[in-house]
Order: sequence, then structure tokens, then C-alpha cells
Amino acid sequence: MSDFHVMKHILVPEHQLVEEKEEQNILDKYGILKEDLPKIMHSDPCVALLEEKHGMEIVEGRIIRIVRPSDTAGESVGYRLVIW
Repeated sequence: MSDFHVMKHILVPEHQLVEEKEEQNILDKYGILKEDLPKIMHSDPCVALLEEKHGMEIVEGRIIRIVRPSDTAGESVGYRLVIW
């Protein structure tokens, strides 16, 4: 078995679990509902690693923040809704 760590791969952006109390602020900022967010499967390897990091199961309906480096903006932030 190799020591490959998916979150350390150059093509995998940083994933963060958004705190529940922050979720509504994000939705209000963009004027959207949770269902309007792009989706990420609970089975995604990055979600599994976040679960490991936080020591809890990330349930359906939680929001994941994805931070990508950007040549023009410095960083680009996106959000995904966890689905089963």
C-alpha cells in the first residue's frame, strides 16, 4: 500500500467543512438556497478525509468550502452541498 494522500496532490484544492452557524450567512450573501449549490457526494475521498480530520460523520446537507489558487484573484472560493 502506498502513502498517497489525496489532499496533498497538486490538483486537489483545499476542502474545509463550513461551520453550521456560518452556513446561513453564505447562503444570504449569494441569495441562494442550499439546494442551489453544486453537489459533492458523501463518498468523495475529500469528504472522507474531512470526516477523519473532524472526528465526526459529515451528514447530508452540510456545506464544504473549496479554496483553489487563482493566478488572477489569488484564490477562488466555491461551495458544495454534501449529498448521499
